[in-house]
Amino acid sequence: MKTKLTALALSVFLCLSSTIGQTEIDVKTKNKMHKEFTKNFSNYIYIPSGTIAESEYSEKKVALKKFRIYNAEITNDEWKYFITGISKDISKDSVLKLLPDTTLWTTYFPSYGSTKDYYYSHPAYAKYPVTNVSREQIDVFCKWVTQEINKSEKCPYKEVKVRLPKEHEWMYAAGGMLTNAVFPWGSTDVYDTEGKMKANFLPINQYNIKRDSLTGKLSFTEYPKRMIGDREHYKELVNMTVHVLEFKPNDYGLYNMAGNVAEFVEEEGITKGGSFDDPAYYLNIYKRQYYQAGKSAHPTRGFRILLEIIEY
Repeated sequence: MKTKLTALALSVFLCLSSTIGQTEIDVKTKNKMHKEFTKNFSNYIYIPSGTIAESEYSEKKVALKKFRIYNAEITNDEWKYFITGISKDISKDSVLKLLPDTTLWTTYFPSYGSTKDYYYSHPAYAKYPVTNVSREQIDVFCKWVTQEINKSEKCPYKEVKVRLPKEHEWMYAAGGMLTNAVFPWGSTDVYDTEGKMKANFLPINQYNIKRDSLTGKLSFTEYPKRMIGDREHYKELVNMTVHVLEFKPNDYGLYNMAGNVAEFVEEEGITKGGSFDDPAYYLNIYKRQYYQAGKSAHPTRGFRILLEIIEY
């Protein structure tokens, strides 16, 4: 059964425990602050400091400070809350420029006409990940959330910053508490013992692939069926995003670090985790996908946010 998502209206007031530019505060006071916020706003997950391999086959380690990261991909509902909030301070034309470009559904998936019309607006998709937003729009989102936190009496810190996670921060969080993890669930299997998918991705097998004898190009003969859910709620999954809490979280409590939507990281041109329209290869936490500058918005891409303390 899905747990209830905390509204972004509340969750943005949770702050993490980085130590950038901080003044000296005793450990007991810091721990009290973090304990209070963790209790009240548990959708930002604490990630302890540690190291992760620089790349999949590298022996070189990247050291990371402790941080907190959102437990799920930002939803349509949460983006709408942002639009409502920022509309008080900017022009109507500027607000329109921040809306998702829903026409991209049919640009990349021509048969998805109803999705174009309803995905962002219909209540049925409220807790689905927001898509078709650009890196530039996401930057505005992060700055707005940062401002909301910094002016709130509920945040005890002098200054915090909301941003996209850096690539290695994302990878470290995705790996859960597991050593040398390749997938968020630890094992290298993308199906459970009952043959159900562990994430929302595009399953491919040899029977669904053919080669054009003239061009030599490979193509799918059809999309294979994708089955998810427990025995009481067993269902077939279409080639589409799902509720951001649909699959089991990793050991940190983070949902859909593999599949559903490919997630932007702070480094330009890179997404992580793969999407509903990608094969399992991209579920590997070390794998990258790339996008062109000016073409970041896409139906298969979304994001989650990280908070850091700038000053206590």
